[in-house]
Amino acid sequence: MSHQRNWRRKIALLGLSLAAIWPVTSAADDDLICPSAEIWGSFLFTGICWDCVLPIRVFAGQIGDSAGAPAGAADSTVCLCEDELGVPEVGLTTGMWHPTKILEITHTPYCSPTLGGVRLSDSFKLLGGRSTQAGAGGGGKAFYNYHMYAFPLFEILEILIAPICTPASYTDFDLLFISELDPTWSDPELTLFAIPEALLFTGPSAALASLVDCPASSVGKPIDDIYWFAGCWGNLYPFSGHISGGSNPVRDTSLAASRAMAQLHRRGLAKRTVGEDTMCESQYFPHIKKSQYKMQMMYPRTEAAGSPFSPTDFQNTNTETGDEASTDDRGTEYTELTPGQRNTLENPGSWGETDTCCHRIGESTFRWGEWRNRPAKENHLYLLWQWVDCCLR
Repeated sequence: MSHQRNWRRKIALLGLSLAAIWPVTSAADDDLICPSAEIWGSFLFTGICWDCVLPIRVFAGQIGDSAGAPAGAADSTVCLCEDELGVPEVGLTTGMWHPTKILEITHTPYCSPTLGGVRLSDSFKLLGGRSTQAGAGGGGKAFYNYHMYAFPLFEILEILIAPICTPASYTDFDLLFISELDPTWSDPELTLFAIPEALLFTGPSAALASLVDCPASSVGKPIDDIYWFAGCWGNLYPFSGHISGGSNPVRDTSLAASRAMAQLHRRGLAKRTVGEDTMCESQYFPHIKKSQYKMQMMYPRTEAAGSPFSPTDFQNTNTETGDEASTDDRGTEYTELTPGQRNTLENPGSWGETDTCCHRIGESTFRWGEWRNRPAKENHLYLLWQWVDCCLR
């Protein structure tokens, strides 16, 4: 009996030792580490802010408020472009917002909520990537990686298609960039060698631009001449995933997404698509033109879900009445409100959402996103809308 007890004790110790060193994963663990954003399916219709496409300009007509167009947008009615043989062609001036890219900002390297929570790599040790999961809070800083996908939604759904006016000629969903493979994204010092002008915009004097750009981005349009600052979000330089502050996930991930786009413009991989000179061909521009972009949060809480104080954002309301809770299209529990309560919540004054359910680069997060953060959901997805002036011929 003593011999059997010793064997049992040894087997138990062996089991505990294996449990301590063996990587144990489960579906629940994967959901926490790398969740799925569940954007494929009905969400492409219900989770997209279709108001963001406005205004639409065609010839002399316009649908929507002209104030929604970016600064410097083409306002002529007729345009003239040359074909491949150099023969002039007359066309109609068009301008509208196109959904073009998904920017996936994640704490976990190679995690892709866009692709259903899969890992783009089984190893965290690829060239240029971080070898461990980054966290927030250390030294008042946070680090985020980004993944950029081509997302020409109009072409995918086959609506509002004008091939000659498609931004960057994308016609399908595709993975474009992975920051883990870019050594400059995780090393700010290396970024300074690649982009030396960053030294001019990282001092305290450069931050004074926020006094002008923050209110301009929040109540109107961002100031394109202040290309080194993203309104109320912070400095666009250096182009890295290290974010000072690290205490506001909505603001921090928005800034990381903006830095990714600014980095592409600096490298000549993104172009200016606003202005009379872009109607025939988009133009290379070394700095980001902030006003030609709008952003919509898709995950963890889509901006298309309504105002911040809508019934679907109030969980367990009226619990004392015993009303039965319901769920919205993203699984959020809520309880039906009385007409008086609903009217109060749908008209929250200065806390209400902006004119459309997407926002400008640098727009204060108090206007559109502070309430959209979800604890333990540190991965954020943003849909990028881009204004395109085009000569439709």
